[in-house]
Amino acid sequence: MKHLLTVTLKLIAGLMFAILVVTLAVSIQYYATTIYNDPNSKPFEGEYFYNPYDGYQPHTLKANFHAHSVAHMGLTNGSNEVEEVQAFYSSKGYDIASISNYQKITVDSNNVNYIPVYEHGYNIKKVHQLVINAQKVSFFDFAGFQGKNQKQEVFSWLKNPKSIVAIAHPKFMNGYPAKDLKKLRGYKLIEVFTRYRSTTALWDSVLSAGMPVWLLASDDSHDISRRSDAGRRWTRIAAHGRSADSVVAALRRGCHYGVSNGEISNDINSLLAFNVRNDSIELKLSNTADVIKFIGDGGMVYDEFYHTSTARFGIPTYATYVRVEVKTQSETILLNPVVRFNGKSLSDTEVLPEVDYPKTTLTRLLFVLLSSFNLFLLLLFSSKFRQRLRFPPLAFPKI
Repeated sequence: MKHLLTVTLKLIAGLMFAILVVTLAVSIQYYATTIYNDPNSKPFEGEYFYNPYDGYQPHTLKANFHAHSVAHMGLTNGSNEVEEVQAFYSSKGYDIASISNYQKITVDSNNVNYIPVYEHGYNIKKVHQLVINAQKVSFFDFAGFQGKNQKQEVFSWLKNPKSIVAIAHPKFMNGYPAKDLKKLRGYKLIEVFTRYRSTTALWDSVLSAGMPVWLLASDDSHDISRRSDAGRRWTRIAAHGRSADSVVAALRRGCHYGVSNGEISNDINSLLAFNVRNDSIELKLSNTADVIKFIGDGGMVYDEFYHTSTARFGIPTYATYVRVEVKTQSETILLNPVVRFNGKSLSDTEVLPEVDYPKTTLTRLLFVLLSSFNLFLLLLFSSKFRQRLRFPPLAFPKI
């Protein structure tokens, strides 16, 4: 019995030692925690309307920016080679098929218009981002818990004038709750259509806070043989060209829309025209829709039009934004919203908030104290260290 008790204590001590080593290693990242002031936000307002489809042309590019291949010696869960993934999306009529492996930029030297993308993040809560037109990989992240300030610090590392950052699968493991998204800055896109459920309600929360954040529709495919995951969601982009800069510029303007089709990989319907005239939205589709919904503040449905390819909707005076949802058979199309503004410029969600330097200093000192205590506990596993402190013998394994 005594021997069994000794073995048990040593196993527990060994487990404690391993936990302390991991927590000490992870805590080093948290020395970089920066405390940011909450940016001012209020609902869209103004006498004018920003129409993201101003100058829209129906000759759009079909794009998927979120797909995984075999990477990192097969340690990640991509099941197919890069060439297989790209061939699959090409066969489905995609003009843009970016590979977005974790912490790795895939280069396609045979395609001058290839847009490099990678999925950033290696934390336990799957708080991930897509960096579109990525120029380099940032390996900075907080591997453990991420509060609003840690997430904001990550965005500061991802910022690049040639790139645009999207929130990846925001509802997965509740990585991005609405209370965080409304205060974070440094991103411009959010995956609304993803294989991890639609996030329209979350998107409406962000829009209701007066943040001009545009949608993204992505597969996030890991295995192209799973037809429910691959070739089912895409973004239609009205860019002025095929270059990465042109595509990023269109995404930044919001001149694109998202498509989700649970049965086929082809468009059933498409947007032909979208205009705002005399405080009214006028749109025209290529085919008859089952229903066209006009949705605004908080996800409220303002009006619905049935079995038509055209619709005209007068924007209510109380509406701060209006977005359109089109349903046709198995397909759903989401359009970016028309939002009120001052006629000059929208608030820039990619500008980082100001740093609270006093709180940042105190927070970092706190992490130093916690890490020091963690290190002290680790040193207690050393018999020599305990002897110097004149600690009584403990059931720790010798190191």
